[in-house]
Order: sequence, then structure tokens, then C-alpha cells
Amino acid sequence: MGAVIGLLVCLSAAHPVSADVNDFVVSRFSADETLQNYDKQGTLHIVERLNVQFNDANHGIIRVLPSRYKGHRLQLHINSVTSPSGAPASYSTSRNSDTLEVKIGSKTRTVTGRQQYVIDYTVRNVISFYPDHDELYWDVNGNGWRQQFQAVDVQLHLPVGLTIWGNRPRCYTGSFGSMQQSCTLSMGGDTIRAETTRTLSGGETLTMVTGFTKGYFTPSTPAETAAEYAPDVIVGLSMFALLSVPAGVYWYTRGRDPKGKGTIVPQYSAPDDLRPLEAGTVVDFKTDTRDISATLIDLAIRGYITIIEEKKKKLIGSSLAYTLRMRNADAAGLVAHETKLLRALFPAYTEGEEVVVKQSTALASAASDVRSQVAKDLTTRGYFRQNPYTQVLYYLIFLGVIVGIAAYMLGSVHALPAAFIGLFAGGFVAFVFIAHTPSRTSRGVAANEHLQGLKMYMEVAEAERLKKLQAPDAPYASNAHEPVKTVELFEKLLPYAMVLGVEKEWGKQFETLYRTPPEWYSGHWTAFNAAYFAASLSDNMSPAINSAFASASSSSSGFGGGG
Repeated sequence: MGAVIGLLVCLSAAHPVSADVNDFVVSRFSADETLQNYDKQGTLHIVERLNVQFNDANHGIIRVLPSRYKGHRLQLHINSVTSPSGAPASYSTSRNSDTLEVKIGSKTRTVTGRQQYVIDYTVRNVISFYPDHDELYWDVNGNGWRQQFQAVDVQLHLPVGLTIWGNRPRCYTGSFGSMQQSCTLSMGGDTIRAETTRTLSGGETLTMVTGFTKGYFTPSTPAETAAEYAPDVIVGLSMFALLSVPAGVYWYTRGRDPKGKGTIVPQYSAPDDLRPLEAGTVVDFKTDTRDISATLIDLAIRGYITIIEEKKKKLIGSSLAYTLRMRNADAAGLVAHETKLLRALFPAYTEGEEVVVKQSTALASAASDVRSQVAKDLTTRGYFRQNPYTQVLYYLIFLGVIVGIAAYMLGSVHALPAAFIGLFAGGFVAFVFIAHTPSRTSRGVAANEHLQGLKMYMEVAEAERLKKLQAPDAPYASNAHEPVKTVELFEKLLPYAMVLGVEKEWGKQFETLYRTPPEWYSGHWTAFNAAYFAASLSDNMSPAINSAFASASSSSSGFGGGG
């Protein structure tokens, strides 16, 4: 602790809190500008002389120069920065979208009183082109200052052979868009002079506008414009490739399912005795709250719980509430994720215990544990190439680190927008690839095709099934051992119908058969049939269970993916 305090004291001593780069006044700002056509779009060589009065200890000054002006990009180069008064004149630059910030001074030394700075730089592409004339529009001291300028003057040297167009040059003073003319302007030979007649406040500048007859300068050609922006494009594409290409390669090599049979035929049971929640995870790589709802229905059908539906009156209208009652506390016939859910639902874990279905931290935590556990278990059993729960997570962490490093490097030099566009576009493409990286093994592909066949069987009505049997390529012809429709069959496959999203279609096939409410479900109805029952589970109970586990739900951020 003593070492930390000592370090802080040393740091505070090395960097006085009063020392900054803002507490000063510019007593005079003189600019000497020379216009040439070394660049056909105009080259401006500028030497700025600043007389500065520091009121307190300061580290230096910051000069903000334009890198984009009047709708076109400038090519700016700092030639030198000096201080005739002996102030520290080392400088660093950082680029924003439209400006170049030149920080002049020292982090470790401070200056005070009267000081002088000379900034020498060259700007290319400064001429704006109009149908009847060309124009140089230039803010002499710029409007990026917070400080007062007691006097600003400029002299512009024109090249031999350049003719001023129309009216004489003009000068303006004030903030952006101001039409004030608190300035004087004079011409002598090939030199134009302008000077302010009042003090300029922070954010105000002296502006000089000069028009020229056409022909001395020429607009850039498409090839020149392309070459001008080529570095930006290269940087942007590099950032895009840095993120998207590795993700694409990873998806191509690790994120595609092997080929299966390619033909879906009807199936009448789940493959490999997969439980409903496991089946739902194999299908879409994620354990939805829909899969959890189906698991609770399956546990009720198997005699572990009773589901009680009650109609509750409200101030306006009514709503349905659900209570679960434990019927069988013997966990011998349960797999790990089923035990986890039951113990989260029933804290005492005793027969006859009742709980109201509502959101709780325990259920949220259990849902999270189940998602992780089931993904790991299915991977171990050979259904996934890699654990889909952690595969995407780890790659997203890796992607985040890459984005963070790149953003830090770009931000430290205030890189051009193209770099950030490439960075985030590449990040988006990489995320799409990553979302599709979970993949199945051959066993997982076979299980998924089997489940799609089960879905086909449950969603196709009897009349449509007979029609398919008579078709030349009838998928039902090769697997015609369809089981007899019974109440037991309906209940056995109902949880799988729920995870596959066809519970309503499955219920309609048992409307005339399944007319008595099951003993494991006490519902609020006057007339019962299988179609109504399936719809009630889908529209009423499932949302209630989803809400109970919602805080840990990953259903909105599923992995997608697969072949």
C-alpha cells in the first residue's frame, strides 16, 4: 500500500494538475501562405507564427488542422514545428475523420509567460471547382480553438499567371457560417493581405475567399481520386479480412455437418432414446425454454409431477396460473438434467409438495446449468464435433480480443472511418460465421434426420399421409410400420412434438380419440379434446414456464449453425 501511495505522489508531482494546454491567449497569429499548382488541384504552403501568452504553467498547445475541406479530402503534411522562444516544440499527430490534431509541447516540461511557435506545413487538393470559377476558401486560424485571438492576419502569395476571377477576394470573421466582416483586406502585386479588426473568441476564425479564372487548376481524374482513397480502402479491407477470413475458414473447416442420407422418411419414435430436451438441442444446437417446457410435460406424463391449471380473476378479465405438484420423488428413473430441473422447482423435494410456476433465481440458475450440462453430455456421446455451448463462447471471446486490440490501435492514431467501417463490418461477418460454427458428427446428423422424420410423421394429417403413400416417390412406402394411434402414443410423442414445434398438428390427429383429460394435468376447460389440449399447452402453459426460466434464457441468442 505504501508503495502505491508513493507512486501516486510521484505521478502527481510529475504532472501538476494545474498544467494543461488550454490556459493561454494568442496575442497574434500571422500566417504566410503560398499557392502553387504543383498539385493540379492546388498546393498551399503555410507558415503560421503564433505569439502566445500563457497565464499559468502549461505543457503546450494543440493546433487542429483540416484533413477534409469543402467536400473534398486534403493531403496534409507537417514540415516542421519550432519555437523561437525556446518552448518545447516536439509534436505528435492524431487523425480524426475530418481533422489532424497536432499536439505541440512536452508531457514532462511546462512553460509560462510569452512564448512563440512556428508551424510549417503543406496542404494539397485545396481548390474547389465550380462551373464558372475555381476557388480557395481557407480558415486562417481555424475554429478549433478555445482561446481568444487578439489579432489574426494572413498574406496569400499567388503564382504568376493566375488571374483573380470576378469580384475582389473577401474575408469573414466569426464562427462557422458567419457572414461578419470584422476584417480589412488589401492587394498588392501577387499578394493578398487580410487582418482582423476585433478580438476573436474561442471557436471563431478569420476566413479568406479568393476566386480564380478556370484553367490554371484542374479537377482530379477518376483514377487520381481512386488513388487518393486507395490507402483508406486498403486499410478498411485489411480490417475486414482480419476478422472475417479466420472466422470463415473456421466455419468451413469446423462448422459444417457431414453429409447424411439426404432423404427424410417418417419415423415413429425418438432416436437413441434421446429425451425431449436432448432432442431439441440436437435439432438446433441450443436448449430452449421450449425444450424445458416439453421436459416438464414429459415428467408429468411419466408420473413425476402433476400440472394444475387455474383461472385467476383480475381487476380486468382473468388469467391462467399454473401450479406443479410432486407425485414421485424417486429419482432412479431420471437423467441428470431432469433431476436438476425438479430439484430447482421443488426445494423440499418431497411427494405432495406444490409450487407456483413463477420466475425465480433458482430456476434461472438451473436452466443455465442444464444448457451447459446437456451440450457437454451430447458432445461426449458423439452428437456434436465440439461443445456448441462453449465453442461459440470461446470464439466470441477470441473475436472480442481481436476487435479490442484493433480498435485500440486504430483509436490511438484516430484512424480514418474506413478502418472502423472495415473493423465492424468484418466483426459482423465474423459473428455470422461464428453463429453457424456448431456442427454435428455423423451420429448427430443421423439423429437430426431421424427427428425430422418424426416431425414429418406428427405434422402430416391422415388424408395427406394416404395421398403421399400413393405418390411415385412416396416417403412413407419405405417405412410403413406406422403404430396404431392410441392415447399412450399421443402422450409419448407429445413432448417431442413440442420441441419440434408441431404439437398443435399432432393434437388434431387425436381429436376423436383423446377426449378425457389426463390424470397428470388438471386444466380449466368445459369440453376437452386433444387439439384443444395441445393448443393450451402451446399458447398458455409454455409461455408461463418460459417466463419462469426467462432470466437465464438463451432462446433469443441461439447458435443457429450446422450443415
